[in-house]
Amino acid sequence: MKTFLLMSLFVLFASSTFAKDLPLSIVRHRWQEKITESNHAALRPGSIYDINTYFEQNFGVKRPQFNYFFYDTGLGAADPIYPVYQSGYQESWAQLIKAGTSEENRHIDHFSEGDTPEGCVIKSVYWVRHVNEFPELYQQERADGYTLVDISFDYYLKKRPDAQCGKHKGHEITENFDAFGEIYKYADKFRTFADIPPELLAKYEAKIGILKMITQEFSKTKWPRYEKVYSLKDNSMWFYPDGFAPDYGIDTPRALPGLSFLNKPRQLFFEATSKMQEQFSLSATLGQEAFGKILQFLNG
Repeated sequence: MKTFLLMSLFVLFASSTFAKDLPLSIVRHRWQEKITESNHAALRPGSIYDINTYFEQNFGVKRPQFNYFFYDTGLGAADPIYPVYQSGYQESWAQLIKAGTSEENRHIDHFSEGDTPEGCVIKSVYWVRHVNEFPELYQQERADGYTLVDISFDYYLKKRPDAQCGKHKGHEITENFDAFGEIYKYADKFRTFADIPPELLAKYEAKIGILKMITQEFSKTKWPRYEKVYSLKDNSMWFYPDGFAPDYGIDTPRALPGLSFLNKPRQLFFEATSKMQEQFSLSATLGQEAFGKILQFLNG
């Protein structure tokens, strides 16, 4: 009887407005991520990312809830540098509580949905595992201080026929595909992408990255709450529609062994000025056939 009353009080508290305004935890991290597998051209295995994250762990009646904001800059990747905002839930309280007892118990499955102003929905699934769950893999990364494996699957859905999902392949809403349920069948025994049927994997933009923590800071008062700052407008899949002043590391020196002059991410980018476009016309450089294939690729 006592257990039942305690559970009832917990459910009542977790569903209350007060609980929503009182997060379990808010943490900001800086990570270094090394990509080990990817099924899309914009993200190559071996790429190294610096990632800054804001993670807000909240209550939920059936499942724990979260808000998440991250931005990254990488060497060896063709992705633009733009922030991503997500709200969602974790698979269960049992996963979260167990993970809280030890760093080595990290085995948490996350699910989120986010609308964009372009008319797309991003359905994201990512599984976080401690590296010790993969004893036969990541020996060098483990020795280098990497501790977590991040396995992610992103499915892009067009809410209307004319929606544009940036550089991503937008699926038609008529497909009626369960982006969360279909991939989750493979969560428990997952090791590599070879464990997933190719026709299913092809529906997602998927990657596996291994993470090394650089900094960690907890505070419930230092930063504004997610819901007070971020909006769907910020979640654009294009290049900063209203401008984005912070460069988030693109001008920060990053020493690389053996390279005396290449020490900033910005040195790998060339501004697309009118003069640059005039000198290096893509259609003239590639020829009509290859240029046509590029256009087909960009259009999904």
